[in-house]
Amino acid sequence: MDANVQNPALDPDLDPSLYSHYQSLTLKRHEHGILEIVMGAAKSANGKLSTADHNMHKELSTIWQDIDKDPDTRVALIRGEGKGFSAGGDLGLVEDMANDFNVRARVWKEARDLVYNVINCGKPIVSAMHGPAVGAGLVAGLLADISIASKTARIIDGHTRLGVAAGDHAAIVWPLLCGMAKAKYYLLLCEAVSGEEAERIGLVSLTVDEADLLPKAFEVATKLAKGSPTAIRWTKYALNNWLRPRLMRRWRWNLWAFQGQMCMRGLRRCVGGASRSLIRIARFEGRLASVSMLEAATVRLLSSSCKPRPAFGRTTRSGLWPTSRSGVVQQVSLAFACCPKSPAHLRLLAAHPALGRNGTW
Repeated sequence: MDANVQNPALDPDLDPSLYSHYQSLTLKRHEHGILEIVMGAAKSANGKLSTADHNMHKELSTIWQDIDKDPDTRVALIRGEGKGFSAGGDLGLVEDMANDFNVRARVWKEARDLVYNVINCGKPIVSAMHGPAVGAGLVAGLLADISIASKTARIIDGHTRLGVAAGDHAAIVWPLLCGMAKAKYYLLLCEAVSGEEAERIGLVSLTVDEADLLPKAFEVATKLAKGSPTAIRWTKYALNNWLRPRLMRRWRWNLWAFQGQMCMRGLRRCVGGASRSLIRIARFEGRLASVSMLEAATVRLLSSSCKPRPAFGRTTRSGLWPTSRSGVVQQVSLAFACCPKSPAHLRLLAAHPALGRNGTW
C-alpha cells in the first residue's frame, strides 16, 4: 500500500501525520492515552481471521516507531478481530517469498524490524490474545511487555510445519520465557500451546476467561498509563537488554529456509490440492543471495589495494552477513558455485582473473 494513501476511517483523535497511511490495522484512541491496535479480520483473505498479507506485515513492523513518536500515546494495546488473534502469513505472501528474492529480502527486513521496534518502543505494549495466535501477530503478542491470553487461546509457531526454521522471535524469546526444553518441544514439533499451559510454563504474563480478556487488558493498560512514563520506559529498556544481543544471529536461518524445496512442499500441504502452476518447487540455483549484491561486494574486495576495512559488519550495505573478508569470499564462492555460468560470474572472471572458476581465490 502506498504510504501516501490516506485512510478516510482514521480516528479523528489520532495524528494524521503519523497514522493516516495505515490501512490494514485499525487504530482507536481511548482515554488515559491508550492506543488500541486491531488486526482486522474483515480485510483478510478469509474474512474470519486476521492474516498478514504484504501490507499487514509491513504495517506491523512500522507501527511501533510511530507510536514511539506519538506524544499523546502512553500505552499501546494490540488485539485480533473475529475468531482469533492472528492466523499467520497469507499464503500468497509465503509463495512470493519462496519464489522471489526481492520479496524475501524485504519481508526479512520487516520481520527483523517488527522484533526490534516492539523491543525498542519506549511505550509499554499490552497484547490480548484469543483463539489462534500465529505468525507476525504472535511476534507482537509474545514480545509485548504484558501478554494476556484467554484460557482457550491456541499459540502456535508454525514455521517447522511449513518447512521453515523458527529462526525469528521464537528462537530469541521462547527459551527465555519458558526454558529451552519446552521451547524445543513446542517449536520442533509445532505443537499448539493453550492459554492455560502458556501461563503455566511462563510463555505469557497471565490468562483469563475469554469474556474477561479485553476488560483485563484495558485494566492493565490503564494502570500502565497512570504510572510514571520515564520509570516504565527505562525499566522496559533495561529488561529488554536480555534480548538485544540475541537478535541478529537468529535471522539467517529463517530467511534461507524460504529458498528451499521443503518450504514449497510445506506450502503445498497447507493449501491442499493447489495446482503445480500455482505452487512451484523453487530451485536452489541462484537463491542463496542476490547476484548483483554479491558482485558488488566482490568488486569492492578485489578493487581494494589496502587492508580490508571493517565495513563488512554483520549487516553490511552489500546485503551479506559475514564479518570478515574471507567470510564474504566464501559466500560469493557458494553462490557462484550454484550458478557458475551466470552473466555476473562471467563478468567477474573477465575483470578479475584472481577469481577461480567457482568464485574462489
